[in-house]
Amino acid sequence: ATPEPDVFIWTDEMPNVVSRVTPEYPQLARDAGVEGTVVVWALVGLDGRVEQVRVQKTIPMLDAAALAAVQAWRFTPALSNHHPVRVWVSVPVRFRLHG
Repeated sequence: ATPEPDVFIWTDEMPNVVSRVTPEYPQLARDAGVEGTVVVWALVGLDGRVEQVRVQKTIPMLDAAALAAVQAWRFTPALSNHHPVRVWVSVPVRFRLHG
């Protein structure tokens, strides 16, 4: 069963980002001047791959791009008693028009 993001899972070591994908800024959002930070929940699996993503803090015009980028990220797995465990991590994805 997949744990919910708000369920505490004890770990010795939380996942660390190994490979990060920059989100594609949607042209419609760019043209509309929309920017900000979408916060994504990512379920990091036993192998460090992202198994699921969910929006935690939404910016509707940017959500899909944030989800697609984080889905492609890779992490070190979380460890509990020296064994990999599945955990949710909160990932802020910033979209800035300038800078």
